[in-house]
Amino acid sequence: TGDVALPLNLVSLPGRGGLDVSVAISYNSNVQHIVNNWNLESPTGILGLGWTMDVPKIIVDHKGTGAREDDTFYLIQGEGSNRLVRTTAGSDTGGSFKSYETKQYQFWKIKYYDVSQRWEIINEMGIKYVYGDKNSTRNTVQYAVSWDNWIGNSSQISGQSQIAIVWNLSEIINTWNDKIIFEYDNVEQFVGSSLGQKHTEASYLKQITDVLGRKVQFFYTPKDPSFYSEPHTEKPNEPDAYQEVYEKKFLDSINVLSENGSKFISIDFNYSSLNAGLNTAKMLLTSIVQKNSSGVALPGIQFEYNISGSTQGFLKKITYPLGGSVSYTYSARSVTHSNRQLTITAPAGYAEPKT
Repeated sequence: TGDVALPLNLVSLPGRGGLDVSVAISYNSNVQHIVNNWNLESPTGILGLGWTMDVPKIIVDHKGTGAREDDTFYLIQGEGSNRLVRTTAGSDTGGSFKSYETKQYQFWKIKYYDVSQRWEIINEMGIKYVYGDKNSTRNTVQYAVSWDNWIGNSSQISGQSQIAIVWNLSEIINTWNDKIIFEYDNVEQFVGSSLGQKHTEASYLKQITDVLGRKVQFFYTPKDPSFYSEPHTEKPNEPDAYQEVYEKKFLDSINVLSENGSKFISIDFNYSSLNAGLNTAKMLLTSIVQKNSSGVALPGIQFEYNISGSTQGFLKKITYPLGGSVSYTYSARSVTHSNRQLTITAPAGYAEPKT
């Protein structure tokens, strides 16, 4: 594609039984369509322009209805999605469930327990991935508000009910019942008034606990208001009638704790801005600095970006802790066989149509 695609591993905690914890982020330079777009439509995420930290989840295309019968479910892993196709139904000790297969077929067993809002996927190695579960107490389900068979925006309180729309990765369990556990911080807002139901405005990964009891903790800081835009401002404060989904926080730091609770690694993220003072202002991740248990900083990774021209916002240079660097240059390429203009000459012998 010609884009810079850069994966960057931040934390690796070897476990046992195939359960290792890895925290990674990734960069993609395909930002030309959003760098100068206003933040109402193209705000930066928790890591700034071009950067993402993907956490697996299952999402639903509810098509604006509150009925499950016409829903389409997708498993989101990394930058890819895999549609889940309904097959059969049954029941077990977990209750009644519906069975699914991936459209891009995998040798997996997939069950959805509607009552508990819990998905279970067992892969070919016997590893179980649990998504959602409203009883987890770890905010692993995200909600919208529906009115009978309709999902939308309304200040009407009567007839409201919550409906699950996103199931965050909750647990990874091996055949020896060792677990990796995920916890989230969900921002929820009432719809209509404080007498109504809540929908999920944003969901942030809060903590990962590995099989040995070690923890990876994520800390967020509120963004400057210039880096996002409230979609509806008819009312100065929440709650309002709208089910808005956007992020007001950025990732500030990560702590890694040993099994006895002592911190042995911390990772700090530093940012600058592009288009400051405009409604197109974007956050730029400028460095990642790791500190030891005493708080002493090790040499970090530095990022530089093009600040003007046709490649504005593109990653320009990476400087690594040992002093080595990688620079990126970009040039426009014309794609052959893609001419969208075609002149058609009228056949000879035919007159112009009368008007």
